[in-house]
Order: sequence, then C-alpha cells, then structure tokens
Amino acid sequence: MSVTVESGDRRLAAVLFVDVAGYTRLAAAREDQALKLVDLFQSVTRDVVARYGGRVVKFLGDGALVVFNSTDSAARTALKIVSDFEERSRRAGTSARAHAGIHLGEIVTTADGDAYGDGVNFASRLQTVAEPGQVLVSDYVWRQLHRRDDFELEALGTRELKGIAEQVIVYGVTMAAGASLEEPQPTVQAAATTPGAPTAESNKRRWIALGGALLAATIVLALLLVTRVQDRESERSAAAESRVATAGVGQIDRSIAVLPFANMSADPENQYFSDGITDDILTAISKIDDLHVISRTSTIQYRNTDKNMIQIGQELGVATILEGSVRRQGERVRITAQLVNAQTDEHLWAETYDRNLTDIFEIQSEIAEKIAAALQTTFTRAHAEAIAAGRTGNLTAYDLYLKGRDYLWGSPENMPETKRNVDTAIDLFHQALAIDPEYAGAYAGLGQAYVFRMVFTDASWADSARVASQKAIELDPDLADGHYALGFLMFHVGDYEGAVEEAERAIELNPNYARATEGLAFSLYELGRLDEALVAAKRAVALEPTDGHHYQVVGEIYTDLIDYVEAERWYRRRLTIEPDNGSSHAFIGLLYLLQGDEARAAEEIELGRSLEPLSTEVMILKIRLDLIRENYEQARPLVEAFVLGLAPEFQPLTYLGFVHLKLGNHDEAQELFREAERRARAQIEPAGQAHQVAYIYLVQALALQGRIDEAVDVLEDAYGKGFRAYKLIRTDPTFEDLYGDERFEALMTRMEGDVSRMRERVEREGL
Repeated sequence: MSVTVESGDRRLAAVLFVDVAGYTRLAAAREDQALKLVDLFQSVTRDVVARYGGRVVKFLGDGALVVFNSTDSAARTALKIVSDFEERSRRAGTSARAHAGIHLGEIVTTADGDAYGDGVNFASRLQTVAEPGQVLVSDYVWRQLHRRDDFELEALGTRELKGIAEQVIVYGVTMAAGASLEEPQPTVQAAATTPGAPTAESNKRRWIALGGALLAATIVLALLLVTRVQDRESERSAAAESRVATAGVGQIDRSIAVLPFANMSADPENQYFSDGITDDILTAISKIDDLHVISRTSTIQYRNTDKNMIQIGQELGVATILEGSVRRQGERVRITAQLVNAQTDEHLWAETYDRNLTDIFEIQSEIAEKIAAALQTTFTRAHAEAIAAGRTGNLTAYDLYLKGRDYLWGSPENMPETKRNVDTAIDLFHQALAIDPEYAGAYAGLGQAYVFRMVFTDASWADSARVASQKAIELDPDLADGHYALGFLMFHVGDYEGAVEEAERAIELNPNYARATEGLAFSLYELGRLDEALVAAKRAVALEPTDGHHYQVVGEIYTDLIDYVEAERWYRRRLTIEPDNGSSHAFIGLLYLLQGDEARAAEEIELGRSLEPLSTEVMILKIRLDLIRENYEQARPLVEAFVLGLAPEFQPLTYLGFVHLKLGNHDEAQELFREAERRARAQIEPAGQAHQVAYIYLVQALALQGRIDEAVDVLEDAYGKGFRAYKLIRTDPTFEDLYGDERFEALMTRMEGDVSRMRERVEREGL
C-alpha cells in the first residue's frame, strides 16, 4: 500500500535520502555519461519505490527523497536501490554506486506534496557520510530494525553531521544471510498466537509475599502463600492473552507499554540510570487517567529482545508501545523516545531530547504530554502537577535515589541477595536525603525499604517505616509512592482498613499503579471483601499481564467464592502461559478435593509434583491429600521434611502433630500442638492484629488439643476480621473435632451466607 500524505500534514515518517556516490566528479569528467546515470538512477528508484510501498517526494538530480510509513520498507527500498543501480549501471557499461541514509522523524508536507522538517534534514545529512554502496541508519531506525531476522546492523561509532550540534551514533544495515531482496517482505513477522514464556523474572516482593496469606482459610493454604516468596524467586513471568485493538478506528485504544530504554552510555554501569528514566517516564504516563499502562514488571523482560512490536503488543495486550534510549555523558543527557502502533508497527510519534541533566524532569513531562496528544487524550495542569510530585531539584540526590530504587525494586539481577539489597537501598536513600532533606520521593523509598527490613529482621523497624512514609506524605500529599509505602506497612502490621485507604489513595493519584492495585486486592481479601478483592485482582492482571502469579490469585479468590469452574479457568490460564508451573496443577487438585473427587485431585497434584517436586504449594497439598486418605505413614516423612524447610513462624507443626496423633504418638503430638499455639499467639497478641493465617493456625492448634470452645472463640474473632474460607475448614481433617459443635456450625452457616451473597453480586454485576 502506498503512503498517502495530506497537504499541510505534519506526521512521523521513515525518511530515505539516496543519491549517486561521486556524481559531481563524474559529471565534471563525462557530462553525457553522468546524465545517463541520472536517468538510470531515477528509473531504478521509481521502480523499487513503487514495489515497496513508499512515495517519491522529489528527485534532486542524482538524489531522491522518499518517505515511508515503516522503517522496514525504507531499509528494503534503500538496499534494493543500491543493489539494482550498481548492477544495471555495470551492465550499461558505466559502473557506479549509490549510498543512502535513513532516519525516523517528523516531516511537514506542503500543498504541492513536498516534504520538509527535521526528518528530512537528518536523513540527508546521514546520507552524505555513507560510503559508496552503504546504507546508514540513525539510532531511531536501529531501534526498529535490530529485532528483525532479515537485517544485520553494525554499530559504526559516531559521526559529525553538518548542522547537527553533537556527534551522532550511526549504524550500517545489510540483509542477513539467506534473506532475499527480490520480493518485498512483510513489514513484520506474524506474531505467535500463544505467547511463549519470557526470559526475565517477575518482581517477587509483593505485599503478601513477606508477611501474610491471601488465601488463609487454613494453615494449609496460608503456608502456600506465606512461603510464596521462596518459590517465586525462581518463578518465570509469561505472556498474557492478546487483546490488541485497532488504534484510530472507532474509539481509540489508549493502552500502552513502556519497554526498557536502552543504555547507550559508554559506561554500562549507567544501566540503573536508563532504567530509572524508564520507570519515571512510565510513572509519568501512568498518571494520565485515560491511559491503560502496563507495569514495568511485565515489560522488563523485553530488554534486548528480538521480538517484533506486533508480537510484544499481543503478548502484553496493548495497542501502542513506547521505546527509546538514554545516553548520559558528563552533564548532558540524550533521550530518544518513539511511540509505535503495536498492531501495524507504524510510528505515531518520535522525538530526540539533547539537553542538560538539569532538564531531565522537564523531558519526562514533555514525553507524557506528547503521548497524551498522540493517543488523543487530555493532558491537564493537574496531570503535570501529579507528574512533578515528590521530585528533588538536586541531580546528585536524584541519582542516589535512582540507585536506591533499583536495589529495592529494580533489575532482576539484583533479586537473589534481597536482604543485602534492602540495606544498600536504605543507605542510598539516606545519602539522597542528606543532600536534600525535603526529598519526598526518597522518604517514600526509605519507608518501603524499612518495611522489608522489618519483615526480614525485626518488627521494631515498623516505627521507622511509619515515620519515613508519613514524612513523604507530609512533604507531598500527592505523592502516590508515599501513600503506597504507608499502606505497605499497614498491611504487614495487620491494619487492613488503613492499608485499603492508602492503596486507594495511591491509585487515585496514579491510576496504573500495579503494586498498589495488588496490595489493595490482598487487603480487601483479608477484610473478607472477596467481591471487591476480585475486581482489584483482575485489575492487577490487566496491569501486569505476563505475571502468572496474578492469574493464580484470581483463581484463589474464586475458590473462596465457591466458583470452582471460574477458579479452574484462571488456574489454567496461568498454565497456558506457564506450562511447567506445578503449583497451578496442585491448586486444581485442591478444587477437586473440595468437591470430593480424590482420584482427579491426586492426578493433578502428582502432575504438579512431577513439574515442581520441591514447591511448597505442591508439597502441602500432597500432605493434605495423604491426610484425607489416612495415609499417615506416607505423609510423615514429607511433612517432617516440609517443616524443616521453613522459617520457625511458618512451620506447620499442627500437621506434624496430627500425623503423630494418628500414629499413636500422643505425647509428641500434644507437645507440637502446644508449640504451635505459642507461636500463633506470639503473632496475634502484641498488636491485637494479624493476618488470617495466624488466627486459623491458632484455631487448628486449640481444636487438636480438644479445647473446642476456645477454638471457636478464636474462629469468631477471625470471622469478625474477615475470614470467610469456610469450605476449606469443612474439608480439612485437622479441624474434624470442631464438626457438629453448635457454635461452630452456626458460624459456618454465617460464612456460607456471606460468601453466597458476594458470589451472587459477582455474577449479577459481571465483576
């Protein structure tokens, strides 16, 4: 299809400037021969451009200006012109060569069809430094072509271009071995219908991962989720179902993903800086409430990917993609950014910012404003103020903050040494605050880091986390990170109402805040508001579509809502993107256990064991299956090994005691039950608040000691705080001594009624 450009149109285009190398010398020596070469060159150019879908804007004697909708077509056209012209001139008896430059930039088309603008100027300057027979491209074009199997690109260093203030990086482009120029190729390869698993790990440190359980109906599932942080350190993210819509047709799809900006600095240690700029640009865009912005957790996997834009768009379920690069040199920074239609691979907007480092925040705001314009949404003064929230005017403090944030939440390569990374992050945030004591963003980072330290080391760090988080909010009430930090703390100390309030405020300030959305889901769950938790959990899936864990959480909420069909569907959606995930098979096995189908449950759990034999989730559900089947001898070594592998506060001593009790070891069993009770009370009693897991752990320990009234008292307390997973207690043999107790049965009936009403609302409103 040919490019169509309306008169007076200002748009982004791939610009090709190509001419005959050495023509001036040839014309001086043999004018008649030179004129024939011009005719031949123009003939070749017209033929090739017509075949490859561009538009010849004009011929300039021995040169041609051509525009395209895609860099792919521009590169193929340039290489074909160079190849055909050399061959046809040789056959005509006058051997000559052409050379070309390609740039992606803005052009303005006049009423007579001519084109002007930075895109034209840059391409023409680039062509002048190309060797005969060579096609050079700018870094904008490189960003598009380096993922294509058909092209080979070679970095050729920097060049000085006339009229361009700074040296620019240039790349030579050729066709890859085996690729053909004889016929035009599709602009992009067809995207896979079922996305494959990406290579980068998802961010593991969630609100729930370190301090509590989402599905805390019994100690069984509580353990599955409390210990998830251990399993998820090796868990891979994967791609989601496609939902790409056609931008510009009907109502525009304003979904966008921001890929990691390439670090073009000479020093590879500046990776944290380019990552930080990417995060800040993503955050800036996220605050435009009409946009749907994919989380960094789902986009970081595409660093250095060879996947094309259409495939990435399908995997992330977005209509547009922003990509770019960052080059830091002394006190200067060069940021390139380009917005791509993820369905057609055509460019919607691009810009290069060559500025002083002091302009870094202004650049971020400008990019957000330009993207809002490109996606036809309003960018208001309120958006600009939200983007500016929490900033510092000191670049040294900002640099330290970026490093601290990278250690706390950043690159996957930083994840293995989590405790050390938290300490390093805290030190960096303190250094930033020593320079700028009013830096709200650094206080927010410090508050989040202290929560991790609290969980890893000592609960006393909660006070430090609260002070830092509240200071961030005091300095800037509109800083979403500050409210997230406070909500993060409140969740871990059991103040779920406060956690909900802070998470909702963070989301109000940043509608695409994935971590806050996930935290909201967990906090609502702990309060027993399953229908609302489901909405937040599904929103988390939309924001982080390649994180299989989110699909699991939705499945777990449906499990508590006693909608086993939907629960299994969400577990299997995770398996679609993570086929080797044994935990999902184990949870599907749990669904069958809850329905009394032990045979199918065993089949799924064993399949999970074959895939992940050391998964805590798989192990505990295998133990549960053995206990239901009364295979106590078989269960004993597994539960003993499981206990040894966990931190003391999470050890399922009640299950080990239950096995001893059934095997006739009464004294050992009672000792284990008493120790389990002591540990549960230690979690509940200091603050009077705890995660559901602690209460259910205590109910279990008391019931197994025969202290039924006390057990029901604790269960009623748990119910008052939000526990609703009655079905799991109904089918767990360690709670069997409670069955038939009048108060217990009445409480189960109340829970069943609550769950039924929430399930009906979910179905009625299509939540």
